[in-house]
Amino acid sequence: MAMNSSVCFAATSFFPCLRGSTPKGGWGGRTEEELEYYFVIKVKELKDKEMKGFVICGFVICNSFFRRVMFGVLAGMVMGVAGCSDGGEERLPEGRYALEVTARVEDGSRGLDVKKVWKAGDRIGVKVTSANGESSSGIYRVTDDAGNVEAESAAYWRSVGEGTVTAWYPVDATDISTQEDGNADFDAAGLDVLTASTTCNFGEVADLGFTHALARVRVDVMDRDDKLLPVKGVKVSVLGKTAVEFREGVMTTGGGTGCIAAHANARAGLFEALVVPGEIGVRVEVGGKSFIYTPAAGKMPEAGKVNSYTVKLKEVVLAGNKDMSISGSGEVILVGNGVTSGRITFDGDMTVALVNVNIEAYNGTPITVGGGKVTFELFGENRLVAKTTGYSALYNAEGTTVTLRGAGTLVAKGGEFGAGIGSGYQGTCGDITISGGVVVAEGGNGSAGIGSGYYYSRCGEILISGGKVTATGGMEAAGIGCGAFSSTCGNITISGGEVKAGTVDGGKEAAAIGNGYGAEAPLVTLSNCVIRVPGDNGAVTGFNGIKAKKVEPDVTNAGELEKKGVTLVIGKLEEI
Repeated sequence: MAMNSSVCFAATSFFPCLRGSTPKGGWGGRTEEELEYYFVIKVKELKDKEMKGFVICGFVICNSFFRRVMFGVLAGMVMGVAGCSDGGEERLPEGRYALEVTARVEDGSRGLDVKKVWKAGDRIGVKVTSANGESSSGIYRVTDDAGNVEAESAAYWRSVGEGTVTAWYPVDATDISTQEDGNADFDAAGLDVLTASTTCNFGEVADLGFTHALARVRVDVMDRDDKLLPVKGVKVSVLGKTAVEFREGVMTTGGGTGCIAAHANARAGLFEALVVPGEIGVRVEVGGKSFIYTPAAGKMPEAGKVNSYTVKLKEVVLAGNKDMSISGSGEVILVGNGVTSGRITFDGDMTVALVNVNIEAYNGTPITVGGGKVTFELFGENRLVAKTTGYSALYNAEGTTVTLRGAGTLVAKGGEFGAGIGSGYQGTCGDITISGGVVVAEGGNGSAGIGSGYYYSRCGEILISGGKVTATGGMEAAGIGCGAFSSTCGNITISGGEVKAGTVDGGKEAAAIGNGYGAEAPLVTLSNCVIRVPGDNGAVTGFNGIKAKKVEPDVTNAGELEKKGVTLVIGKLEEI
């Protein structure tokens, strides 16, 4: 009601002690404004309890004269307040009684910084809705790390009684999603989005316990054997609401959904993202394949909480320090886990994605194709090293075919007397095809980079149709083709891509492509490719050049090379 200020005016007019003439005994040191506040509260409390007679009888005024003379005046004023009330809450003067607040983040509430810690200078929006329904908004600034605040522009009480206080951070309306092609990254927006709501009585300090408005999602990605995958080579995103605006504690979303980036945590296999609470999906991408996981209806992310999910991928195998065999058909994704030592054998017609695999194997070949046709898709950086004499780094048994392709890299380094890719000492391997990727192959002494190993070793046909290949043979062995001392290989066909080949000792009776020392390749065919060889002393058909029983086209005939689309570059191996 509107009588409140009138009553206070009347009280301070009739009682000089309320306007600076404090009688003997005093009013407890209260200022004029405090007495007005005190009077309003007491009248309100006692009116509500219908104790108007009690306030007249019990009200102590220090001056006996006022106690006798003004008794009736006080009674009339208080009864007037009661008589004029329309049943609503007394309206306070506008801009007189500022709301006081403290700010903290509730324990367990999680968002951008896992747990938000207030910093001096943080600004908080606050609105108080008083008992009479009127509201007032303001901005408060955090003054220290403990969460103490002061008003930058205060919110004010509009009536006595219990009110509702809401608050939000950040203050200004903002688009909290960083949009790019329909995708979002709430973490990259760099904002904690928090809200708070409480009730308190007029004159009390509002204790604001903030919680995060967004939900934090954590995803563990595991292989078929329940082993956590490393974050390298794995991409996780959350499918959910992407267009989000936050204004005065209210979050509104657009109608569409999109991808929300999840960021790799330092711990293996863990990815995190901030999302809008509600329905989501989780997408995991690894080895060129996408996997979608949808949480159960009762497991959707909740605001202010860390919501954890585990995605198990049955097609994925994590490399380790124990030997393993994988057989069958279909698709397999082999994910590296740092440097491992376990040897892996594949048997069957299958496609295997190599994702950052790094194997250094002793007493055997890091990867073996024991049967069938196996295609290796290269993702990231892969490395195979045979640490024991006589073994190649990547071996496929006789009668099998191995194919390398993809956008990643593979470095294959054979042991002493073993090829980088091909057969080991006195071994026999099947056909080798390279159609993409970056392949670097290095043979051990007497062994080809790609082809046969040392001493009566054999290799099937070698076909290169794409990618970027660098092959270096060990002493007296071809870069691509035959190892030394009566080793053999099948036909060598290079129909695309870019190939650089040579031997570590500058030839010495071995070709860059084709023959090894005491070993002859049957046929080398070139077309639509770039070939880089040292060609010792400028002789392209000699040692460290291109030499086989038969070479097509004639590499000494520029016209024939041009007709076949072959670019031939000759120079020092390290410079070409």
